[in-house]
Amino acid sequence: MKKVIANHAAYLVLLVLLSVLIRMGKARTLILGFCLLTSFLLAVYKEKRQSAGGTAHEKKEQKRDSVLDILRIMASVFVIAVHTLEMGHPGGVTGTLFVVRNILLSCNGLFFLLAGALSFRYKEQTAGAYYYERAVRIFVPMLVYYFWTMFLYMPLTEVITPSFLWSVLRDLFSGNVGLNPHFWILYPMMVIYLLAPPARHMMRELPYRVLTGFVVGGACVMLAGTLFGAAVGTHLPMWLFMSFAGCWLVRSETRKYDWIVVTAGGVSIVLMALFETWFTGRESGLHALIACAAVSGVYLILRKIHIGRLPGRILQFICRYSFGALLIHWWVIYYFTRDTFGLDASAHPLACILLSSVLSFLMAFLLDGIIVDPLSGLLKDLFFLGTHRKASGKMLGKK
Repeated sequence: MKKVIANHAAYLVLLVLLSVLIRMGKARTLILGFCLLTSFLLAVYKEKRQSAGGTAHEKKEQKRDSVLDILRIMASVFVIAVHTLEMGHPGGVTGTLFVVRNILLSCNGLFFLLAGALSFRYKEQTAGAYYYERAVRIFVPMLVYYFWTMFLYMPLTEVITPSFLWSVLRDLFSGNVGLNPHFWILYPMMVIYLLAPPARHMMRELPYRVLTGFVVGGACVMLAGTLFGAAVGTHLPMWLFMSFAGCWLVRSETRKYDWIVVTAGGVSIVLMALFETWFTGRESGLHALIACAAVSGVYLILRKIHIGRLPGRILQFICRYSFGALLIHWWVIYYFTRDTFGLDASAHPLACILLSSVLSFLMAFLLDGIIVDPLSGLLKDLFFLGTHRKASGKMLGKK
C-alpha cells in the first residue's frame, strides 16, 4: 500500500506541474484528475486482492536479462537524441554532431534486434493469449499517446465525440500518424509479434547451425542487394533479418563467436560514424548489417564488463517506461523542450537531449500510471475472466 500511495503522490505532483507549465485549463485538469483518482482506487483494490491471496493470472516475475533492459533504455534515448538534434538542425547536422547522429541511428535496428531476442524465446503460452497480451501492451499505449496531443490542443467538444474517436482508431490502423511520425517503427514490430508464436516453436526445434546459417545467409543477401542491386536482397526486410539476428545473438551457443561479433561491432561503429554517404538510406541492407553488428558488439561488451549487475529494481523501473518515453518524446521535444523552455538544440544539443529524455520518461511515468496501466489491467482481467469461465464450462461439461 505504501508503494501505491507514493506513486500516486508523485503522479499528483507531476500533474500539477504539467497543468501549470502548459496551461491545460480547468476542464482538462479535472479530466486527468479523475483518471488519477480512478487509477488510485483500482490500485488499492488490486493491492487488497493480492494481499488476500492473489489470482490465478497474476504470474511470478520472470528472471530478466538486465543487459537487454539497458539496451531497451538506450534504444529509446537514442531515438529521442536523434529527433532532438534534427529538430535543432532542419538543414542537416554537421561536424561532430554528424558523427554522433550517425551512431545514434542504430536505434531502429536496436528495437528490431531486441524484439526478436525477447519475443522468439520459447514460452508455454497459447497463441490467443500471446496476441491478446501483445495487443493490450502495444495498442493501448499507442492509442493513449496518440490521443494525448489532440486532447491538449483541440476543443474538448470535438475530442470526446464518437466520430473523432473512430477517426483516431482509423488513423492508427491505417498508419496515417502524421502527428506522431515516429510511430512507423511500431508497425514492423507488430509483424514480429505476429510471427512470435510459430517462431517460438520453430526456434525450440531449430538446430543452432541452421539458425546461424540463416543469419549469415541473410547478411550476404542484404549486402548483395545494397552493393550490387541484387533483387532478392532488396526484398529481405531489414526488421525481419535483425529480429532473427537478435534471437541468434542471445543463444548460449553464440558465446563462442563473441570475439568475432565484438570486433565486427567496433568496426561497424566507426563506419556508422564516418561513412553515412555509403548508405542508400536508413533501411538499406548495408546500414542494417552495420547497425546489427554495432548493436551486437555493444550487447556483448556490456555482458563482459558485467554492467548488467546494476541495481535491478532501479533498472527495471526505468526500463518499464522506455516504451512510453518512445511514444511521447515527439510531443515533449516540440512542446516542452522547444516551446515551453525555449531551448535550441543547435546551440545547446546536450542540454536539449538530456531535458527531452528526462521529461519523456517522466511523462511516460505519469500517463502510464494514471491511464495506460489501469486500462491495460482492466482488459487483462476481462480476458482472464473470459478464459476462466470457458475453462470452467468445459470442466462442468466433462463431469
